[in-house]
Amino acid sequence: MNPLIESQINLRRTAEEQSKVLNELCEWEQKMLDKEDNRLDEPIMQECILPVPVDRVDSHGEQALNAEQVVEQERIKGNNFFKLKKYDEAIKSYSRCIQLDPCCMVAYSNRAMAFLKLKQWKKAATDATSAIVLDPTHLKSYQRRALARSSLGMIRSALLDLNQAKILATNTPDEDVVMAVIEKDCEKLSRMLLKAIEKAPLKKIDFVGDKVDEQLPPSIESQKKKQFTSLEASPCEKKQVQVLDRSGDIDAILQSRSWLDFEQLWKSFSQNDKVICLERVQPKFFSKIYKYGMENSDMLFDITSMCVLLADPLKGVGILKVLGNIQGIDMVVLMMSKDEKKVLKKQVESLFTKESQRHKILQQFGLTGKV
Repeated sequence: MNPLIESQINLRRTAEEQSKVLNELCEWEQKMLDKEDNRLDEPIMQECILPVPVDRVDSHGEQALNAEQVVEQERIKGNNFFKLKKYDEAIKSYSRCIQLDPCCMVAYSNRAMAFLKLKQWKKAATDATSAIVLDPTHLKSYQRRALARSSLGMIRSALLDLNQAKILATNTPDEDVVMAVIEKDCEKLSRMLLKAIEKAPLKKIDFVGDKVDEQLPPSIESQKKKQFTSLEASPCEKKQVQVLDRSGDIDAILQSRSWLDFEQLWKSFSQNDKVICLERVQPKFFSKIYKYGMENSDMLFDITSMCVLLADPLKGVGILKVLGNIQGIDMVVLMMSKDEKKVLKKQVESLFTKESQRHKILQQFGLTGKV
């Protein structure tokens, strides 16, 4: 036989054999896929803690519980464990509630209370916050978060929570009882806050005319001078520093969406930049970024000090009016030292010429009494 013809025949046979093997492989693969599909259709989810649909019936012919019923059942279990002071078991039950229904506000709030009993403050604060996010009107969650925050040393934040709890407790059936508890907690935290302020290092502040002069403690002042001496600039460099353009940063701060963004940029500004910023900002800007309250008393003192330096006193009045309406602003003023409160009161009196307006803003700041 011709060698060429023989080689062609061998090639054809090889191709036929490979085609046959390929077909067998495809058939085997299809069988495996069919087998996998059949296996997935089998009820293999017995170990999962998932609610059984209402329209399914178990082997005894009884209708299975739906998701809401399972959540309620676990919540009741958790409450019973809590009453028996089995807080770990209660946490497990509440966690199962949350696993089944991530939007179960009560489970988050109750679990926060169980964490409080175990003195796990951070977890309690986190769960209370989750409950508040799901329901901003839940009074107990604010009280629980206040307890957790105060235990973590976040006294100002705890006071803000209690202040919100006061608002929510108004016109409730048990208003008198709840208010008495909240007031007692507020007094306790206020005493803690005052003790913390007394122990804090003092800052001497002199108020001369319309200028505020802060004098740092000797140790800090000497360190500051040492730092500038070691970084002494040449006359040329000093001139460049003086003409440094911060307009871009001022534009950025006016576009801040949160108090955190605003305060980070603000602290990097010189006094002149801060004045320019306040001259350009609309007073209602502060009501937006401090929508949920202000926590930093240094920021409040700094902003009010810059308001006195504005070319248009009415602009400063407008800003102070907005700051006075911020939730819990009197608690922030409470954080100030005695000297700072005196300066703040003088600043308000210098800006507000009308007695009624002056009295109102001082009342909002909690400065109507003797400072």
